[in-house]
Amino acid sequence: DDIKVVELGYNNQRHPLTTENFGDEAFLFLENLKNKNGRGLIIVGDDKTKAAKFAHAKFKPEVIIIDDGFQHRKLARDLDIVILDGNEGRYMIPGGKLREPLKNKIRADVVVINEKFRETKILQNFGHQTAVICNYVLENFVNINNDDASLSGKKIVAFCGIGDPDSFIKMMANNGINSAKLIIFKDHHNYSLGDLTKIISAFENEKAGALLTTQKDFVRLKNSEFVMETKSDNLYKQLLYNYPLYYAKIKMQITRNHEALFSHLDKVANLV
Repeated sequence: DDIKVVELGYNNQRHPLTTENFGDEAFLFLENLKNKNGRGLIIVGDDKTKAAKFAHAKFKPEVIIIDDGFQHRKLARDLDIVILDGNEGRYMIPGGKLREPLKNKIRADVVVINEKFRETKILQNFGHQTAVICNYVLENFVNINNDDASLSGKKIVAFCGIGDPDSFIKMMANNGINSAKLIIFKDHHNYSLGDLTKIISAFENEKAGALLTTQKDFVRLKNSEFVMETKSDNLYKQLLYNYPLYYAKIKMQITRNHEALFSHLDKVANLV
């Protein structure tokens, strides 16, 4: 199993720092967790036990955070947090989105319900567990130069390639975004030249004032090998630099039962 170290600003000729090599979620984590100097580091590996051992041996971290680690039973953890958003259904992969039966949430130390941008509340039965309730809040709309802008009143062409496009649609509706056209791709979509042509054509045909996407799609485009490894003024660079393309920067806020999470975090912090 290949273990890769992804570090912002690091130039590796063998494994160029692109989303094609490392995936969009690694770059999303790095963008949101980077320090004030623009530095960030993440370990990517299919075998998360080996990746955790490598991280411990190589970097001696005080805390290791594992993404999608709940089903890795041989990897000992001090704290298990399971996040549900009501979109999981009742079936496991490939019939549904669950990696384990929903009943296995009983193993979790903390269950978090992410209501995202919904107005209706998610109703779940968690037995003895007190669920932490959270939702998403839009911070601002950001472009390639990290400039933010108000898109209120502008005609928008929007596109996304995420697992829950309904959340993106709801975000726009809740924030008064007038989407003249919405183009939806599959999750983790690799954008082709044809896709970019479709997006730009929609922008021009609609006489739109801006293009809008998610941060996950934005980092996939920005860190694509077609942008990082070429000096030519290709369509990928044109979309990023020559068009008013913005992504929605969002954050999570806890609305209820925060103590059910922070009491566990305090215990883990005391173990360090």
